[in-house]
Amino acid sequence: MPEYLAPGVYVEEVDTGSKPIEGVSTSTAAMVGVTERGPVDVPVLITGVGEFVRWFGGLLRTSDYLEHRFLPHAVEGFFTNGGKRVFITRVLDRAASKAASPLFDRGDATSVASTLVRPAGEGTGTGASPPVLVILPVTGPNASDWLRIGDGSTAEYRQATGASVAETVVVPVH
Repeated sequence: MPEYLAPGVYVEEVDTGSKPIEGVSTSTAAMVGVTERGPVDVPVLITGVGEFVRWFGGLLRTSDYLEHRFLPHAVEGFFTNGGKRVFITRVLDRAASKAASPLFDRGDATSVASTLVRPAGEGTGTGASPPVLVILPVTGPNASDWLRIGDGSTAEYRQATGASVAETVVVPVH
């Protein structure tokens, strides 16, 4: 911008050379990949691994995601190595379809009481005849009741195919 010193007289600085290269921050990155959940095709600013898990879920099971399961590992490595901010964009396969599984209430004051279900002890059953599930309280679920097995994003929901028997407290599930 010219600097006016007097009418008709001014001084203007003209850039005659290149400026030195300035350093830029490497603490911000962008990653695109497959995640368990979250908005699709929308970049989301993430500032920590915990925030990534809340938005997009945790590690992906090998059985469900053969070769596209490494984004959660990359995000964890980014923050472990000093990264501060990453923009994550979740993408889906063009042939992907929406989940057809029913969604379950996480529990509030009006929810139905739930029962903890655990698999039988280690070393019981075989591959052809897996162990049955054992209900811990004396009163078990009724036929068609839903049971949550496991914890977190790896939990499975199964429906009882018959009423529990009071003496054995064993319920068949399918």
